[in-house]
Amino acid sequence: MQLFFTKNKVIIFSLYIVLSTFMFSCSSKKHRSSADITIKVQLDTNYNSWVYLQRISPNRTYTIDSAFVNNARYFSLKTKAIQSPDIYVVRFSPKQAISLILFKDQSVKVHINSLGKPLKYTLSASPDSQWMKDINNQINRHIYQFDSIYSTYSKLSNQQRRVLRNETDSLLRHNQLQLYRDLKHQIKKHPSSLTSIMGLYSNFGNAHILNIKYDLNIFKEVADSLKALYPTNTHVKALEAQVQKQEIIKSTISKREELLSVGNHFPNLCFYSLADSIYCLKDCHANYKLIYLWRAQDKKFWDINPQLTALYKKYNRATFEVIAISAEKDKLSWANYCRMERFKWINLIIEPPQIPQIDPEEVFPRLYLLDKNFTILAKNPDIKTIETIINKR
Repeated sequence: MQLFFTKNKVIIFSLYIVLSTFMFSCSSKKHRSSADITIKVQLDTNYNSWVYLQRISPNRTYTIDSAFVNNARYFSLKTKAIQSPDIYVVRFSPKQAISLILFKDQSVKVHINSLGKPLKYTLSASPDSQWMKDINNQINRHIYQFDSIYSTYSKLSNQQRRVLRNETDSLLRHNQLQLYRDLKHQIKKHPSSLTSIMGLYSNFGNAHILNIKYDLNIFKEVADSLKALYPTNTHVKALEAQVQKQEIIKSTISKREELLSVGNHFPNLCFYSLADSIYCLKDCHANYKLIYLWRAQDKKFWDINPQLTALYKKYNRATFEVIAISAEKDKLSWANYCRMERFKWINLIIEPPQIPQIDPEEVFPRLYLLDKNFTILAKNPDIKTIETIINKR
C-alpha cells in the first residue's frame, strides 16, 4: 500500500478494506526454500531496521515475510504465491510502504532513491506495479495542488478571503474534478490489471475519488475484464460481489421510482409532526397537495423556500396544501430550521427506513404534486407548472 503525505494529513491510497494492525513474523527456512515470488530491494543509503512483506486480501492484511536489514543497501524478500496475480506491500514503517502487484514466479527489482515523505523509488520487471505507482503519483500531484491552493488562501487577510472565497472554491473543485477524470482515464487504460481495483477504491482525503453508486459502469467494466482472466482471484470475486450488490440496489431503486411515476398513487405514510404528534398523509383533504422532501444541507432547499412560501399564500388550505417532510437526522435541528424559515405549512420528519419508499434515489429537495385522491399529477415540477395545474382544474 502506498502512503502519501500532505501538510496536515495523511492521504492513504487504499484498497476497499482498511488495513488491520499487522503482526510481525519471520518466515521459516522451509517457506523461503519454496518461494516463487522474489522482491530485490536496493537503497541509495544504508538501512538499519526491520522490513516487512505483507499480502493484502479482500478483508485483511497478512505479514508473510520479514527481514532485519543490518546497515546495508541490499536485501531480498521472498514468499510463495497463494494466487496469481496478487497485491503485496513492502513496508518500512507504518508510514512508509510500496505497493506491488506480482505474478507467480516473478522477480521484481525495487530501487529506493529516498525513504523520505513521500518515498521515492523506481521499479523494473513489474508493469502492473509501475502502473500503480503512476496512479499514486497522479493522485499525489492533485493533493499537492489542493494543499497549495488552500495554503495560499489561508494566508490571506479576512477581507481578501471574502473577495477570493468563490474563486478559491472553484479552483479546489476544478482540481478535484480533474483528478476524478484523470483517474477514470487511467483505470480505463488498464481494466484487466489489479491496479484498477486499487484505483477504484483510492482516496482523496477521507473520501473515495470514485463512488460505485455513481460510477457503476466503470466498476463493472473492471470486474468483467478481470473476471475473464482471473475468475477465481479473491480480489476479482470481491469486486464482482460489490458490483452485483450495487446492480441489485440500482434495480430496486428503479422499480421504486416507477411506482412513484405520474398517474400512480402516492403511498400513505405516517410521520412525526412539528406539533409533537403523529400525522398521516391521508389526513390532508386539500384538493391539491404538494409533498416537499428536503434537507437543510442542500442549497436548493434554501433557494426554493421563498418560492414555495409565495405560492402557498396564493391559495386557501382547502385548495392547496404543502406537506413538508424533512430528512434531517436531528429533530432539534429540524424544528429550528422550520422556525427559522417560518414554515406555516404541515411540517413532518421522516425516519431513515421510510426514505426509499418516497425518495428512492435520495434526491433532495424533491416535489410531488398530488390531487385530492393522492394521484401523482407531477413529479419534481417547477413553481410555474404547479400553478398551471392548479389553475386549469
